[in-house]
Amino acid sequence: MKANSLYNYGKSLDKVIEDMPNDAREYVQKVFKSEMKKNLGFIKMIRFILAKRTYDKKIANIEHDVARKLNVQSEKFVKNLLNRASAFGALSKIIGKDEALKFNCNLAEKTTYDLMSRFHPTLEELKSCGDPFEVYKQYMITGLEANVKVGIHEFEVIEDTDDVLRFDVTSCAFHSIPDYIGLGETCIVSCYSDDVFYPRYCEQLGLEFIRTGTIARGDKVCDFCFRRKK
Repeated sequence: MKANSLYNYGKSLDKVIEDMPNDAREYVQKVFKSEMKKNLGFIKMIRFILAKRTYDKKIANIEHDVARKLNVQSEKFVKNLLNRASAFGALSKIIGKDEALKFNCNLAEKTTYDLMSRFHPTLEELKSCGDPFEVYKQYMITGLEANVKVGIHEFEVIEDTDDVLRFDVTSCAFHSIPDYIGLGETCIVSCYSDDVFYPRYCEQLGLEFIRTGTIARGDKVCDFCFRRKK
């Protein structure tokens, strides 16, 4: 098996999200609705729906302008992130920003690993292409290069050796798009999703995932380090 035949190899994240199977979307929505009912109750749910409608009016039909100003190719991707930001903003209005972050991070804990595992190659698939880490490094870099072409990321490889892949994401549309409407904190949940997924995924590859900061959390870059365990 060749590395470029792996699922989602060389595909930008806007395409990965766009091609997400319906059952995956339904799974996330089901968990979201269940957690909302459990944590908010009926009255706050109604208030959330009304607040969401207000935010939706603010972001209606602005995806073209946002995509153009931020140099992001896919308006559909922009609209998706604006909708996420709208939901986060509405929830923050009802329960406060800290509690909204806590709620969404809890949701990420429940859904992220199962969801992201669908879009990453398994250990067996990586092994079929050669050394799993070498193949995964190639998989990661080609995906990042695809993201650059469509305006989602800018990145810089800091270290690429037999035992380490380290790179910094210097620009991230997952932050810049919601930040455009004043809700950049929405991206903290995406950062947290990385923290949930990568350590567990890397464990099966014999790797450790190391991170010290992200743009959404106030750092200059989002750093990624994948290192072979000794």
